[in-house]
Amino acid sequence: MENWLSSHEDNPYPTQAEKESLAKDTGITVKQVSTWFANTRRRKMQMTPMEAYLSGSSSDEANPEDITLYIRPGTPAPGDFEPGSTVVSRAGSSVSSHSAASTSSRLL
Repeated sequence: MENWLSSHEDNPYPTQAEKESLAKDTGITVKQVSTWFANTRRRKMQMTPMEAYLSGSSSDEANPEDITLYIRPGTPAPGDFEPGSTVVSRAGSSVSSHSAASTSSRLL
């Protein structure tokens, strides 16, 4: 079957009659012949990542001007807040009115 495939690289699809002949010559079923050809074509057509990279043409390369970058705003640094503000004053109403000491005493 390898010989048949190498001599028919331009059209690696055997006809039904060719499959039957190959099955008879090799002692396997026509279904097995069909499966072998399908698997072999798939393996031969697959490229390794290196082959894909090496076969790429320069026209397929990304143009840096075509790339859209989405940049999220950064986290503000401690010096970016208003002068004189504290963590508690910035947090506003989200800070509980109970102190840590009173909360821990209720748990005991």
